[in-house]
Amino acid sequence: MLHLEKNKFINTVKNYFPVDNALMFIFISFLVNIIWAYFSIPSVNPYFSFSHLYYLHGDSLDYVSLAENAYSQGCWCSAEGPSDYRMPGYLVFYSIFRFFFNANSTLNLIIILQLLLSAISKYYLAKLAYKIYNNYIIFILTFLLFNLTNTVTFFNLILYTEGIATALIIFFIYTLYNYYNTKQTKWLVVSSLLFLEIFLLRPFMGILLPCTIFLLYLIYKTDIRRLLIHTIIFCSPFLIFEMYWVGRNYVLLDKFQPFETSITQGRNTSINSYSLYSQIVKDFGGNELSWSRIPKQVGLEIMNS
Repeated sequence: MLHLEKNKFINTVKNYFPVDNALMFIFISFLVNIIWAYFSIPSVNPYFSFSHLYYLHGDSLDYVSLAENAYSQGCWCSAEGPSDYRMPGYLVFYSIFRFFFNANSTLNLIIILQLLLSAISKYYLAKLAYKIYNNYIIFILTFLLFNLTNTVTFFNLILYTEGIATALIIFFIYTLYNYYNTKQTKWLVVSSLLFLEIFLLRPFMGILLPCTIFLLYLIYKTDIRRLLIHTIIFCSPFLIFEMYWVGRNYVLLDKFQPFETSITQGRNTSINSYSLYSQIVKDFGGNELSWSRIPKQVGLEIMNS
């Protein structure tokens, strides 16, 4: 009897909240993001107003100023000239809005975009869980749990790459899962473009490249020809960008730099997790620069007041 009542309740919930009603779940998630944002803003943005949703500080100064320089001057550069301190991941979103709006409106719209992408990603993460387990309860629990955490929303209120990258990683896994199940090339193409943007936002996520190639190997290990074709399809956007980026850095900076110059906060410490990380960076030929050596940016006419 209890089991029947439980099934009846679940079916009732399904009728009101069907898995495929994406707009409804995204609207609920976006509303939750707004509520979380309302309570989080005082600790994130001391200058908040509805015409000034963002607060430029820390890494966001680099992302935004380099993107503004690229848009206004046609140069991915700092005050000292061409730069490789950041990869141009933020430029993709910045330039779309900047083409139509001024810098202030662009940054406000990026904050809204981050909250929206987060809401969409929460739904698709829950839907991915539903596809894997074919269980409506798992779908609802995943959706609720991800919406009840404020960590991701917190980063969506700042002009950092963490918020957008988190959403794109979820989209990437979702599209790759669809490709795994359907073997439709369109899903592989979409996942390859998502991977490139994730890499440009957070270069250390390049680890997704060998992981995906290994997945392709598992799928096509008995068909080398198809393995090579699909590996080339997935890697092409990344390789095309890398050919440009490596060539650009060699010509303008006179060095081979396939990624970005690592920038870490300089500290006087004994052996700890930071110094171990520092040694790993140096062992692999990385350049470690203290934040105090980062050149100031130019071309940005936005104030935090």
